[in-house]
Amino acid sequence: MKPTDNLAPYILASMHPIMHMSLLFTSFIMIAHDREKFYEIPGTCDDKDANKFATTEKYHLMFIMMTAHLICIAIHYLYQVLNHYNQKTFANILLVLKVLVYIYAVMEVQTGITFENCTDITDNSVVMAWLTYEVIAFYFNILSVVFFLFIASFKKFRTIRDRLNYGGKERKQ
Repeated sequence: MKPTDNLAPYILASMHPIMHMSLLFTSFIMIAHDREKFYEIPGTCDDKDANKFATTEKYHLMFIMMTAHLICIAIHYLYQVLNHYNQKTFANILLVLKVLVYIYAVMEVQTGITFENCTDITDNSVVMAWLTYEVIAFYFNILSVVFFLFIASFKKFRTIRDRLNYGGKERKQ
């Protein structure tokens, strides 16, 4: 990728803000509906990592994921504002920062929900299902970006503006 190339892969890799909003608001709704049931983990375990997840880590991981969604939404709209006012360098730095924040959050959650023992107990909780869904949504997004870039490398896409010949000098008139 050249420095002058479009940053569309970064935009796609960081997910659309509507996706961040839907995951953030859905998690808020699920927690607000029944907080005790959302965080409940049926049973106990002797494994150190699973026990840490069952007691305190689940709250921390949900906080990381929800905060990352909120930060990504804010960065996306700040990117849009800076891009509108022709501050392209700062806007692109924010876009890359958005990707890094989201990847950090997903990797933190993924390492926090991965342990060897007691998965039969922790996997029966709603919070584990939600955190797993967050990680899977990230990887499906990456797969869709790869698929899009694969198709885009073979097919030339033309916007509606270009199809109607409004892409050049005609757009100014």
